[in-house]
Amino acid sequence: MVTAFTDLLLAIFCFWCYKSLSKLRIGNTYITQWRLFFLFLCVSTFLGVVVHGLPWEHTSGYYIITWLIMQCIAGVSLFYAQVAACKEEIADVNKHKLFFTISLVQLFVFFACVFYFKNFLVVSVNSLVGLVQLVVLYFPTSIRTRKYKAMIFSGFIISFSTIYIHSKKISLASWFNHNDISHMIMLFSLLFIYFGLKHKYKSAFKYKESLV
Repeated sequence: MVTAFTDLLLAIFCFWCYKSLSKLRIGNTYITQWRLFFLFLCVSTFLGVVVHGLPWEHTSGYYIITWLIMQCIAGVSLFYAQVAACKEEIADVNKHKLFFTISLVQLFVFFACVFYFKNFLVVSVNSLVGLVQLVVLYFPTSIRTRKYKAMIFSGFIISFSTIYIHSKKISLASWFNHNDISHMIMLFSLLFIYFGLKHKYKSAFKYKESLV
């Protein structure tokens, strides 16, 4: 039940981020992609409440289908983060198209593999590939973008630890297992990403107002 509760905390926080980012109205398509990142993650973690909260057998068809849908929606969430990042951080049109194509292919390969293998290792590998891309794109390289990039970069760096914790099944107690630890770390990492985005878009909004 603790895992279902931490899933619920994540779902509530992601929905709050989704609603909060909608207030930054600067006519920017990138913010839409980030809002979709949080929205799909909200749906995925809410399904996690169902998966971890109901007393059903892990071998039952209902459990497996719900788990697969949950992971696929999480994969879509990661995809929207990749799309937002490539639109924001890649100026070259050809490189942008290439990155988008790679991300789209990655998503469909992930769908195929997660349905075929039905193993969390597929989810971990997909997350690892996506996080590496995002960390590279948000590496703080200039003074002008250093603050918001450093926050987003830190958020995704923190997320790497969840892959290790899941693979090693590190637990603090029988009632607070690797899922619970990962969920709390995810919440912490999403805070960094959210505040990084908020700083970026508020700065952009103020800049736009100064030109009027």
